[in-house]
Amino acid sequence: RGVLFGCEAWVSIWEGDMEAAIEHGQTALETWGSTPFPLGWVALWPLLAASLKLERLAEAVDYATRMLDQSQQRLADDITAELSQAVGAWEASETAVSRNHLLRALQLAQETHTF
Repeated sequence: RGVLFGCEAWVSIWEGDMEAAIEHGQTALETWGSTPFPLGWVALWPLLAASLKLERLAEAVDYATRMLDQSQQRLADDITAELSQAVGAWEASETAVSRNHLLRALQLAQETHTF
């Protein structure tokens, strides 16, 4: 069921409904609970994208951190690097730099059809 909610989050992103994307993405994460699900990006990409669009940078960084977790399927090296740099910049209180890295990660994910 979690994958279904994750897919609904993607549809909501493409329809421009960021609040619905967050609602569906969060439901996916809740469905999986604490059980490791290696394809969490199904929900985490739309959550990250919607959070950025709504200027909720702290949430976006949290989703990036979750995608980098060892339990998750490894993403392409360039995307992983951008997400890692975003998290590092956030931890260094460089919010604008963090946001730019997240935007670049999203762009790369879209270009490679990862998102």
